[in-house]
Amino acid sequence: MKRILIDLSIAHNNHGYVSGAGEYALAVFEELRKITEIELYIGLKATNSYADTLKNKIASLHSFEYKDYQELQNNIIAQHIDTVFFPQLLDEHINLCTSESVRVIATLHDLGNILEAELDNRSVKGRFYDWTWKQRIKFYIKKVMRISKIQYHIQKQCNVLQHFKNLELITVSHYSKTTIQYYLGYPSEKIHVFYSPMKIFQTCTSDKLSKKLKETYKIREKEYFLFCNASRTRKNNTIALLALDDFFSSTSCDYKAVILGCNKQYESYISKQIKNKSQFVFLSYADSDLLENLYKFAHLFVFPSLIEGFGYPPIEAMKYGTNCAVSTACSIPEITQNGAILFDPLDKKSIELAYYLSFDDNYITEKKVFSKKIFQKISKRQENDLSLLIKLIIGEDV
Repeated sequence: MKRILIDLSIAHNNHGYVSGAGEYALAVFEELRKITEIELYIGLKATNSYADTLKNKIASLHSFEYKDYQELQNNIIAQHIDTVFFPQLLDEHINLCTSESVRVIATLHDLGNILEAELDNRSVKGRFYDWTWKQRIKFYIKKVMRISKIQYHIQKQCNVLQHFKNLELITVSHYSKTTIQYYLGYPSEKIHVFYSPMKIFQTCTSDKLSKKLKETYKIREKEYFLFCNASRTRKNNTIALLALDDFFSSTSCDYKAVILGCNKQYESYISKQIKNKSQFVFLSYADSDLLENLYKFAHLFVFPSLIEGFGYPPIEAMKYGTNCAVSTACSIPEITQNGAILFDPLDKKSIELAYYLSFDDNYITEKKVFSKKIFQKISKRQENDLSLLIKLIIGEDV
């Protein structure tokens, strides 16, 4: 019987929040534990904390905690593991040494560090010829530093990919596959593209918005714009929130903006820049039930992200028929296709126009038809790709 280890360290509980890669890991784990023809082992980094629900699920399985990669390696040898699956390939995995007899299957969701370094150059376009010579010198110095930073991250990523002799690489969109080829020179034929599986959230069945939200924040069904992961720079929410503030100022719209994932510092930063303060609701964390409830009753879900390997949130909103306005950057157009309003994530006016479009009844009626078809198409592929991924992990032909 094959012995397969899945490392669920990425599914750790970070102040009640599990990352998209963590949700991906949990979805794959749920499928693997259904298979009776394998012995499933669970690895957990000892320094992380995990939700009680996960702890309960693995209580009856082979599981162990490790403090470092040497200890993980010792467990792989001691338990005679055939295959190791990393739901997210990390730079630190270079510290794990496996024998050539052990298959390593790993998912590289995106090249976040490399792409973030690249983004630093975009904001200066179009302004260069207005600069003084001092500004130009400063820019060139920073540009050299950025190029150095990009090359540093590229080398680190290449080192990890070359480290494992038996590596089978997975990514979660064709966009991500292309960036891996472009930046790392990794052969196309060695990359499997399997869309991220649907999250293991219960679908919201309520026909009403949460009573707590209504009473505490005076929010009404279909009368709020929804944003998520606000404090993370790469999610690019700041420009979208400022565009919405302009929209509120130039129209008689009295809708709210519900912003999830805010820390106090970010809330303070945005509050100082907006004029319509009473229309902005900042929430630090929403559990899965509240998140689904918010997805279902939003007028518009706004996703201005600049870096995504797959991009869960728009699809999660689209399953309820909720209108979405999304960035044209990265993998997002590949996933949402013509089921969402598209905007340039670096152009505030483009984002504001998307808000206007969300009130165009004829346009939105047409978008809803496309959105329903796209959700069905993508969710079907998610299901099929998860099945293919499981086959790959357990060693069947794909």
